[in-house]
Amino acid sequence: MEAIEDRTIEQDQPRTKRQRIDIIPVQEGNWIAGLYNSMWYIGRVVEQDNEDGELLVNFMEKSGKLANTFKWPRQKDEILITPQNVVYLPLDSPVPVGKTTRSMKVPQK
Repeated sequence: MEAIEDRTIEQDQPRTKRQRIDIIPVQEGNWIAGLYNSMWYIGRVVEQDNEDGELLVNFMEKSGKLANTFKWPRQKDEILITPQNVVYLPLDSPVPVGKTTRSMKVPQK
């Protein structure tokens, strides 16, 4: 697991209260769960734009056959997303499931 940076930010709360938020740096090759078209999907980070922090992510599509399973789409689905759309990081690499092993699932910890 990667190092966690500590950052304290102020939210829309009284100025006397502060909340600690842990931010995990994203690296190329990381697996993430991210928001795309108001749904969450898993994908692999292809690259990160250091200027604005956007991530180019190659997303998988939901398989539909088994619960919480994904498969690679026929055409590559690379999308730029902002770090605010990263739901969870880092994920373990997905593993094949089912008879054909075309569907993949993220192992539970």
